[in-house]
Amino acid sequence: MDAGQGRPGSSAFIAAALVGAVAVAFAPTPVPVAVGVGAGMLALLARAMVPGGALGHAAMLVFAVACGAVWTGVHAQRAVAAFLPIEAEGVEAVIEGRIVGLPLHVRSGLVATLEVESADGPWPAAAAALVGRRVELRWFRDGEGVQAGRRGRWTVGLHRPPPSRGPGLDDAARRAVGDGVVAIARVRGGSPALDLGEARGLGAVIDRWREAVSTTLVDRLGSVRARYVRALSIGDTRGLVEQDWTLLRQFGLTHLIAISGFHVALVALVGVAVVRVAWWLAPGAARRCPRPIAAAWGAFGVAAVYAVLAGASLPTVRTALMIGIVAIVATRRWRVGPLQPLARAGGIVLAVDPLAVMTPGFWLSCGGVALLVWGCGPTGRPVPGFLRAQWVASLGLLPVLAAAFLAVPGLGPLANLVAIPWISLGVVPLAVAGVAASALGADPWAALCWQAAAGLMSMLEGALRTVPADLAMLWPVSPPSPLVLGAAALGLGWVLMPRGTPFRLAGLLLLVPMLWPASSRPAMGDLEVWVFDLPGGDAVLLRSADHDVLVDAGPEGAGLPQALQTLGVRRIDLWVQTRGNAGRAGGAARVLEGLEVREHWLPPGRSGGRVALEGRTWSVEGVSVEVLHPHVDFPTGDTEASAVLVARGPAGQILLASDAGAWIASRVARGGLSPRLLLAGAPALAGWSPRFPAAVAVATRAPGPAAARRWPPDRPHPGQGGTLRVRLSADGGLEIRAWRDLQPRWWDGR
Repeated sequence: MDAGQGRPGSSAFIAAALVGAVAVAFAPTPVPVAVGVGAGMLALLARAMVPGGALGHAAMLVFAVACGAVWTGVHAQRAVAAFLPIEAEGVEAVIEGRIVGLPLHVRSGLVATLEVESADGPWPAAAAALVGRRVELRWFRDGEGVQAGRRGRWTVGLHRPPPSRGPGLDDAARRAVGDGVVAIARVRGGSPALDLGEARGLGAVIDRWREAVSTTLVDRLGSVRARYVRALSIGDTRGLVEQDWTLLRQFGLTHLIAISGFHVALVALVGVAVVRVAWWLAPGAARRCPRPIAAAWGAFGVAAVYAVLAGASLPTVRTALMIGIVAIVATRRWRVGPLQPLARAGGIVLAVDPLAVMTPGFWLSCGGVALLVWGCGPTGRPVPGFLRAQWVASLGLLPVLAAAFLAVPGLGPLANLVAIPWISLGVVPLAVAGVAASALGADPWAALCWQAAAGLMSMLEGALRTVPADLAMLWPVSPPSPLVLGAAALGLGWVLMPRGTPFRLAGLLLLVPMLWPASSRPAMGDLEVWVFDLPGGDAVLLRSADHDVLVDAGPEGAGLPQALQTLGVRRIDLWVQTRGNAGRAGGAARVLEGLEVREHWLPPGRSGGRVALEGRTWSVEGVSVEVLHPHVDFPTGDTEASAVLVARGPAGQILLASDAGAWIASRVARGGLSPRLLLAGAPALAGWSPRFPAAVAVATRAPGPAAARRWPPDRPHPGQGGTLRVRLSADGGLEIRAWRDLQPRWWDGR
């Protein structure tokens, strides 16, 4: 099993394969599989030439890295090749299939995963390629009748999963690769849907059972009180709203919601208890199978069943696999180290789905267990051991939280100290007991257990909400580079070394680049413009060496605060709203919640503060912003009343025309401006470009499908490659780069 028995260390081999998988999974461009195959063959050749010693072991580790890289590269190529062809983008098709998992009904409509059984459309090859694959079914403002475990037929428009539109914004293509989704199918508004009845198969039966339990919980407790009980019993997080997730992130408790690996281990103890009772009632059974071995298999059986019923998320599968490996080890009477079950479980996950390394759940689950084994060790005192475990888990997972969520909870260790026993030893057993009682027909006992579980969660939630916001804050960080993450992991590994290791706390210094990253800002005198790609809205960020100016806020829920945080923006010196419509002001509330705004100009037509009207200026350290239009007496209420701005600095002038039309453009042009950069909404840009032919024209929003076909190739817009970064230097240089050129990823599909 291990090197100590004269065989290669399997844990080291799996760890090396993990390194290869991570290198390929997060590579900016596709890694040719032939490169990994060649490296693996060279490593085997070196191993044959030097079979023993350090060089032989190093060759085997190189071979393991190559194996992980090749296997991940094959899966990556298959995932991208399975995407809907670019030529079939937007085509209409009739698809038939079954709903997989639990459909999500939100205010905007339906979001569900559909396994396609048949497809028919104008692209026969593309339609045939969808059969047997999964698509993300979206139904705008409809779909309430769609239920889990049922089949249906829909007329849909097919689209490729879009890659990330900018820093901190949603990356649907990456999520699709992890979920095995090949296309997004949007149900046509006027097309009738046909319910084809219940789907067959174990998966459909489990989905219908989970839906029935979820419905029962809502009926008994109400949607508000049932939301956490649903998540902690059957892994149904559909009831949690954004405010709930925000609270959980503030205290670092997201890993406890839904079904964590620790919860599966607790439920597995039921199998141990059943075996102990059975062997006590029938002592003769121990002659055929010793009680410890039977208890291990009983725990694995219960854990596997519960993991499947709870949705088979990565933490539950990992825990069930670890318990199964422990059962095999106990049966074969092998001697293994404490990390061997985790290593083998991780190896199985990599063998089945190596792209799982792209998900935060993989690192939170496997990394958390590895940290506990590495940093805690055996202890005979439960209370100090528990406190040590909280310290190790909360500190050790900081790099994962920083990379996955771009924020670190300040009170995470203290909150986990209370929440872990409260939820794991109180709420989860009651919630699961309620599900078991309901399955056995004991509805009164089920209701009692669920009421108690909901009451405990309400008490914990109420206590968390009483903590002042200044204390329960998220420490925002910028996306850490691999070098920064590696330094942080090295520092944490040193801090968690055994007591007596010299200068242990000095390892905390290696966390500084991750928690306080150096902000990338323009040089003195230069200007940087970020034109965000926000579907259905506009927002522009102007940056100088020391100040940030935000123009508009995009639509509601478009993710602008996350994008600003990713760029390292912590304070807005000036925020100007050029227009009060949903596309430019819908996200205003979120901007005010997440950022410090020193000065705010309201859109024309508003009252109660400073309004962006002609003549209003803002100036600081050589950079100024002035409103050129509208006049105080100009009638408001249409696009012509949009505020027109000019930003001036050593790098030149930037004209921001918002949605104002050609008549306003002719009026502004008489002022003698000579901008180097012209920014305007896509429809308005055609009226402004002829007035300022020397300026580089950029649209602040992607044009519609009809306008895009006639769009001049020399006018960039965010829809071409995501958010645009424009750099104007004081020496006359001007550079425009799209986000997917700045941060290329192989799943972009280009």
